Amino acid sequence: MMTPVTGRQRASRIPLDYFKTVSRWERRKRIATVMAAVAAAAWWTGGTFFSRQNAALHSPGSLASVHHTWESQCSTCHADFHPIRDDALGTRWESGTATSDQKCQACHRGGEHHPLKQGSAAPGCSSCHQEHQGTQASLLRMDDAACTRCHQEIDQHLGGKPSSMSSVANVARFDKEHHPEFASAQKDPGHLKFSHYRHLTPGLVNNPGGDKTVLTLARIPDPAQRERYRRPGQSDDSPVQLDCGSCHQVDGGDFKMTGVAGISQSLLPARLAGDYMLPITYENQCQACHPLYKTPGVVHHRQTPQEIHQDLQRAFAEEYLQGNRELLERFVPPEPLPNSRLAVDETMDKTIRGKIETAEKVLSQEYCGKCHEPVSLGPGLQPVVPPHVPQVWFQRARFDHRAHRAIDCRECHAAAYADAPSPSRESKDVLIPQRDLCLKCHSPRSQSASVPIGGARFDCVECHRYHNGAAPLAGSGAEAEDPVHKLSEEEFVAGKTGKWREGSP
Repeated sequence: MMTPVTGRQRASRIPLDYFKTVSRWERRKRIATVMAAVAAAAWWTGGTFFSRQNAALHSPGSLASVHHTWESQCSTCHADFHPIRDDALGTRWESGTATSDQKCQACHRGGEHHPLKQGSAAPGCSSCHQEHQGTQASLLRMDDAACTRCHQEIDQHLGGKPSSMSSVANVARFDKEHHPEFASAQKDPGHLKFSHYRHLTPGLVNNPGGDKTVLTLARIPDPAQRERYRRPGQSDDSPVQLDCGSCHQVDGGDFKMTGVAGISQSLLPARLAGDYMLPITYENQCQACHPLYKTPGVVHHRQTPQEIHQDLQRAFAEEYLQGNRELLERFVPPEPLPNSRLAVDETMDKTIRGKIETAEKVLSQEYCGKCHEPVSLGPGLQPVVPPHVPQVWFQRARFDHRAHRAIDCRECHAAAYADAPSPSRESKDVLIPQRDLCLKCHSPRSQSASVPIGGARFDCVECHRYHNGAAPLAGSGAEAEDPVHKLSEEEFVAGKTGKWREGSP
């Protein structure tokens, strides 16, 4: 049994001068308070006097102008206790930036980062597109580190077999040897027969072993097209002189036309961004000098052999009847005898068949065959191999022709000119410049050479727009939106047309 403690005994344990000393816990609280005050003062002083962005330490900064509507609505992008960037402290115990990425993709739906990526290799949206940099900041202008942190050792971020990585190169910087040549410009996938050498020669007469006839303006049947190709001071007897701008244009209005193939000029693209040239089409670039067949309006471009055969049959039958109008007045019995044919019918059939065979042979050899390759060499008019002329050469990058308008076309496409040391004579020649030509401008400025070089931007985003690389003309995230069905070569030859996939809007 414990001895009871009296009040005098308890009071003796309390030092009489306790109010003159500081306890251990009180001392710790005071030290913590002083440290917090010093840290706050240092934060304010550093941000005000020593930081290049004075407000960066006190405020996250304004949103970019495209997001300025949600300036005061943080929850639009941020979720409580969920990291928004891959390098945030919260990613150590939180499963990545999936929650924040969902908020971004609610408005900006994009495709998969890469089909060969490992599950956790792709960074979150905000890891590359960083906000709170000011209203005038671009969310697309990012440091090279956002790309090269993965792409300088890309094999460590890709899944699948090593053979699938053979076409993916490590890239550390454009002006160093760590950037491959442009893969899209190594081979021409098109099937058209075309010679820049001949078409840029006055009169288009450079055809070894072929036609030596000079093409003059008078030989262009359409007067409107004739004026389009007429140069100042030229008469109708002057040879046609083409240049790059005769076929390749960024804006529809530069073609000096009021319409294309019956399409009003108001429906043509007028002012484009400059990234891509307008598509090359027969009606726009070829029809003036290469009309189809000697009877205008009978045969049209992009017709199948069956459609051409029917149109020729109709045209020659009409021609035959115009020369034998008595056939229109001939009595035809309502119920002719079985297996009976009039002699005039056999003559008409034989005449029309002969003309069709001749016309199809001429079309195949002298018209369609000038530019196209037939699918097979069978009798009659055969389907042609789809042209497959690339409308966009750089599938994973962009090139702004308007930004380079001060440079002569010859600087980059010298082989296209007839007077070049090695002119392009065949369509398989790829006239897209390679990386070494771009480095003359897009590299660090150097004064050591006789002519100063470099000085233009050469960071990754100067050329690359990743998310719409698979479909640059369709726009960002086009692949994820399930676009129009793409026809294979076999489907094209069979005459099928594109259609919306099931489940698409």
